[in-house]
Amino acid sequence: MNKKVLLLIAVLLCGIGSEAVAQEKSKTWTLQAGIGYGQTEYLGDAFASGFYVGKRLANVIEVGFTMYNLLSQKTEYGFSYAEATALPYHYLEVAQYEDATWKSLNSGSSTSYMAVAGFSPIKLIWKNSRHDLVLAGQAGLSYKNNNYLYMDVDNKHAMARTYANGKFSLGARMAYEYRISNTLGAGATATYEFGGEVFAALATFNVHF
Repeated sequence: MNKKVLLLIAVLLCGIGSEAVAQEKSKTWTLQAGIGYGQTEYLGDAFASGFYVGKRLANVIEVGFTMYNLLSQKTEYGFSYAEATALPYHYLEVAQYEDATWKSLNSGSSTSYMAVAGFSPIKLIWKNSRHDLVLAGQAGLSYKNNNYLYMDVDNKHAMARTYANGKFSLGARMAYEYRISNTLGAGATATYEFGGEVFAALATFNVHF
C-alpha cells in the first residue's frame, strides 16, 4: 500500500514538473519598457523612452518591433521678428514665464519605429542561463523635428531655424537582460541608427508571457 502511495505521489510530481516546464517554454513573448538617455543631430542631449515587443524562436532567434522617442526641451515658448529697413531691427524673445526671457530656444523630438531581428549568443551556449544578450539589426522609419532660436545681443545677430525630416533608417540594437523570474526581467538596451544618427540607451523592465 505504501509503495502504491509513493508511486502515485511520484507520478503527480512528474506531472507537475512537466507542466512547469511546458509553461516555462511557452513564455516566448517579451514586452519591454524603458527610459534613459538619447542623443541625435539638432537635438543634442535628450530624454529617451521606448518599448519593445518581441518573439523568441527556437530559444536563440528573436524578432520584434520597437518604438522609442527622444525629447529635448529647453524652454516652452519662443518668438522672433526681423525687419530689413534702412535701420535693421531684430527682435527675439524666448520665454517660459511672463517675467523671464532667454537668448535662445532649442526644443525638438525624434521618434523611431523599427522592425528588429537578431539572436542570443548566450542562449546559444547556455540554454538555461538567467543572463541574456540579444544582438540585432533594425530597420524602419525615423522622424525628427527641431525648433531653434538664437540671438547675440552684442553683435545684433539673430537666427531662427526649423527642421523636420522623416526617412528610412537602418540600425543596430543590443539588449541585455537578467531574468529575475520566469515572468520578470530587468536590463539595459542600446540602439543606434546609421541613417538618422540617433542613439538611445535605456534601462529596461521586461515582462515575459
